[in-house]
Amino acid sequence: MSKFKVGDRVRFSEAVLGPKGLNGQVGTVVGIEPYSIEVAFEGWGNGHDGELNDNVTRNRWYCGANELELVPLTADDFKPGDRVRLINDSTMAAKVGAKATVTGFAEYMGTKYLQIVWDRPSDLVGKQMDGGYKPSYFEKIDREEAPRFIVINIRNGAYQPSMNPVIHYTIEAAEKEAQRLAGAHQGQTFRILQMGKAFKSTVQVNIEEVA
Repeated sequence: MSKFKVGDRVRFSEAVLGPKGLNGQVGTVVGIEPYSIEVAFEGWGNGHDGELNDNVTRNRWYCGANELELVPLTADDFKPGDRVRLINDSTMAAKVGAKATVTGFAEYMGTKYLQIVWDRPSDLVGKQMDGGYKPSYFEKIDREEAPRFIVINIRNGAYQPSMNPVIHYTIEAAEKEAQRLAGAHQGQTFRILQMGKAFKSTVQVNIEEVA
C-alpha cells in the first residue's frame, strides 16, 4: 500500500537523479499505480500528459515512492471545519492517529498555528488539550461528522433550545457549560444533546403562470 494518496503535495527528492529540471520540484499526486505514482508538477514542463492524453500538458511524471517526499502542510492549506489526523508525536499532547476539527487560527512570533478541538479526551496524553498546533503535525482526512453537542433548557417537560446554541466538540465541554448554566439559573434543568444526522428537502416547486 502506498504511503501517498491522491491530493498529497509532494517534492521530487533532490537525492534522486530525475529528468532534467525535475529535482526539487513540488507537485500534487493525481494517480496511484501498482508500481508508480503519477504527479502533476507545478513549475516543470518537460514530462508528459499522463492520463489526460491531450498532447499539450507536459507537467506530469510517473515516480517511484522512494523518489518522493511529502511537503508539510501550512496553515493556508486548512480552513475552519476541516477534519485532521495527528501524524507527528512531537506535540506530546495526543496519540498519533488522534482526530480533531480545525476551528480557527492563531499567530505567534510570525508563525500561524491551527486552533483545533480534539474528538476524544481519551486520545490525549499531555496536559494541553484544545489549542494551537503546528499545521505540519497533521494530515487532512475525509470530511466526517465530528461529535457535536448542545446544551438545552427544559421547562415544564418541554425542550427549549437556544435560537443560536453554542456547539461543543467534546462531552466534557458540554457538561461544563450545562453545570455553569444550572448554577446561574437556580431550579432550572439543562440537558446535553448530541447532534446526529441532518436531512433537507430537495423537492423542487414548480411555479406556473395562471390566467
